[in-house]
Amino acid sequence: MERLVERYFIEANPLWLQAGGEFLSDVDLLPVDIDELSIELDLPPDRALTVARRVVGKYDARRQAEIGLQGERAFIDWLTQSSDVTVEHTSLFDDYAGYDVRILKGSLEALFEIKATTREGPTFRFFLSRNEYETMQTYASTWHLQLVRLSAEGQPQFYFLDSTWLANVMPEDIPTISKWASAEIVVDENQLSRGLHSDARWCLREQR
Repeated sequence: MERLVERYFIEANPLWLQAGGEFLSDVDLLPVDIDELSIELDLPPDRALTVARRVVGKYDARRQAEIGLQGERAFIDWLTQSSDVTVEHTSLFDDYAGYDVRILKGSLEALFEIKATTREGPTFRFFLSRNEYETMQTYASTWHLQLVRLSAEGQPQFYFLDSTWLANVMPEDIPTISKWASAEIVVDENQLSRGLHSDARWCLREQR
């Protein structure tokens, strides 16, 4: 039964799904379509809400993967249009490298983890995995976190976030009790800087 409800919501693509579950906070305030379907199928409201939230999770994961790939491609286009660097789009064949894009030029190397969003506003929200964070620590001099904000028309704006600031806000393990796997980071826009980190600006040197 719940699988059928999931399929129905995915195919219907209602506004609450597109809004990322923004209207799914209270079982007593269900969107009309969820409420009506729960009555028609004799599905308790709390179960209908659980199913709807599960659908949102699947939708968000799929949508975020699409946005992430779009951000990576926009970043690569930006670099290749203004420089003669060699680009390796690592995430296309290795999702566990701890970075998405590898840039080479002679003896120089830069590793970029790309986080992309389509949301406007004074903050930038993203998730950083433990593997990505540990890769940052291992390759401290070459790893960079690059943020890409995509407009509704797909136009990108590029920012970077200082690794020292990032390290200071990451969670800590509690030995023998808990170990974090992924962290949600919310950054005020005033913490972001436009363009590339100074250690990686060689990537944008103009072709001769």
